[in-house]
Amino acid sequence: MKREKITERFIFSEEEKEQVLKKSGQKCAHCGKPIFVLPHKMENAMTVDHYIPLYKGGSNRSINFVPLCKECNEKKSAKIINPAEYLKFLKPQYMKELQEYYESYIHSFNYLSENNLFANDEFIIEVPYFVSKNLRAGEIPRKNQKPFMLKYVAKKAAYCDLDKLYTYYVRYLKKYDVFDCDELARHDILRWFEEGCIYYIEKNDDILMMIAFDIINVESGDYTGPALEIWPFAYYVNERIGELMSQMIFSMPNRIIRECGVKYLPTVLTTVTDDKIYSHLIWFDSYQRYARHGDVVTKAFNMVRTCGEDSSAIGSFSLLSSDDKADVIEFMKNFKVPGNYDDEEWYDTDDYPTMASTLVIGKRKKNRAIAKTG
Repeated sequence: MKREKITERFIFSEEEKEQVLKKSGQKCAHCGKPIFVLPHKMENAMTVDHYIPLYKGGSNRSINFVPLCKECNEKKSAKIINPAEYLKFLKPQYMKELQEYYESYIHSFNYLSENNLFANDEFIIEVPYFVSKNLRAGEIPRKNQKPFMLKYVAKKAAYCDLDKLYTYYVRYLKKYDVFDCDELARHDILRWFEEGCIYYIEKNDDILMMIAFDIINVESGDYTGPALEIWPFAYYVNERIGELMSQMIFSMPNRIIRECGVKYLPTVLTTVTDDKIYSHLIWFDSYQRYARHGDVVTKAFNMVRTCGEDSSAIGSFSLLSSDDKADVIEFMKNFKVPGNYDDEEWYDTDDYPTMASTLVIGKRKKNRAIAKTG
């Protein structure tokens, strides 16, 4: 399906609104609240949402129209969300049409850039949770015991989210005794937001975790070039948070691989060395730790590929075929990285370049947010 970019809206007639409203049976397609074209109360007013926003390449055709209440329409705004995850009350025949349109959009729209790495602004992460009265702490569930799936919504940070993310980030830095100053902590958040992206998960208006992504240059084995860097931050760490973080890091490289039609993606996992979350990221045990800066930051590099519904690590770049190596190099040309952030010569200069990750440790310790004190 060919992508269309139309920015002009048009006013819907009552008859056209009625046709759109039939898609959900007189309900908001997201929350299920009864809505009407001519409501007695404004809280029950029906709005027509362009599910793929017009300015992001969405169409003005009926396939892209969904009925939402005013509140849900305002909250969704211009976000790109998988309709299968968001539209709980859309009738099956219309869901099938919209899902096909959404999949076509994802694979045709050139959204990829340094500060827009993923197509979706929100997505659902499911974490298994075993419920048993007889299951004690640390006890392994029985083989035939089925878990209850907890659902969390991962959201891409918008400008209005930066203050609360900054507050959370400062708390995290102070917990691990690597906080330097407010200015540099704020610089980290702004650079990740502008040069990469930040996703976070909330529960009861409290941030459970955040993950920052950026693109950096790496030199590991026989691979030299741009790579996706992942920074996980979880203030509280337990089995459930560890599993949730693992699922997040599982899914993100896999999304790029699937959406962009590539086989492999060079990926770097960067964590604060003392952060206990690393022990929960079992998927990264096979990663080769190519750099360890002081006692603060640990980095791990690997080539990631898709494997069924998940991702897997295959080790060194040298294990790829010649054609796959060429494909990786060609795909990563989409990303322009200003210099190598791990180059020792950079730390000896007075020119402090644009960095997505000021946490990288080097000789100029005063120019980073994470700095061991005492």
